[in-house]
Amino acid sequence: MGMNFLKKLGEYDGRTPEERAYAIVNHVVDFFITAVIVVAMIIGGYSFYIYQRQLHKADIGYTGYTMEQLGAVGWITIDHTDIDYPIMQGKTNTEYMNRNPLGEMSLSGSIFLDSASKSDFSDPYSIIYGHHMAQGKMFGALDAYHDNGYLKKHATGILKTRKGNTYSLKIVSCISISGKNQTVFDVQQNISDKRKELIRLSPELAGNKKILALSTCQDTETDERTVVFATYE
Repeated sequence: MGMNFLKKLGEYDGRTPEERAYAIVNHVVDFFITAVIVVAMIIGGYSFYIYQRQLHKADIGYTGYTMEQLGAVGWITIDHTDIDYPIMQGKTNTEYMNRNPLGEMSLSGSIFLDSASKSDFSDPYSIIYGHHMAQGKMFGALDAYHDNGYLKKHATGILKTRKGNTYSLKIVSCISISGKNQTVFDVQQNISDKRKELIRLSPELAGNKKILALSTCQDTETDERTVVFATYE
C-alpha cells in the first residue's frame, strides 16, 4: 500500500501544481466510482440471494404443516399448478402482505383471505390475494389463465377450510381489472348488486354457486390486477 502511494506521488514529479491537483482529483474520483460500483454489486448480489431464497421457500411450500399449526383459515390447491398453499387471514389486508404463514418477514408474503370475509368461506363471494412472484410461485401462476386453452386444462382445484369443509373448485374465467374496482374488491358490497356486476364482467359466473376470486398484481407500474374466478358449493 505504501509503495503504491509513493509510486503515485512519483507520477506527479515535473508537473505544475494545477496538473498535480487535477491528477489527484481524478484518482480520488476513480476510487469513489469503483467503490460505488463494488458496493452496488454487493447489494445487488445480496438482494438476488434474498429473492431466490424467498422463491425457494415458496417452492417448498408448507405441506409439512397443518392449518392449525399455521393458524391458517384454509388451504387452496389448484390441480397441475404450483398453487398449493395455506390461506391466512389478518385483521387488515396488509398483515400478511410481507409476512409468511410462519410469521416471518418475507418478500413473497402469504396467500391470504380478505380481512372482511368470513373465515369459513360461507360468504357468497370471497376473495384471496397473493403476490405475483417469478417462476409461477405464489399467485404468479395466475398469469397463465389469460390463455383460455390453459384455463380449460387447469380448471379444477380444492379448497379446504380449517373447520373441516372441503370444496371442489371450478375455475371459470380470468380477467384483467383495476385494483380500484369496487365490484371485485369490495367484499362488503350488497351481494345482489355484486352478482349482477360480476356476471357482467364474467358471464361464466351465472348461477347460484358461491364465487371465489383469486387476485394478484400484473406489474409494479400500474394498478391492474389479474383475477381468476372459481365457483364452488
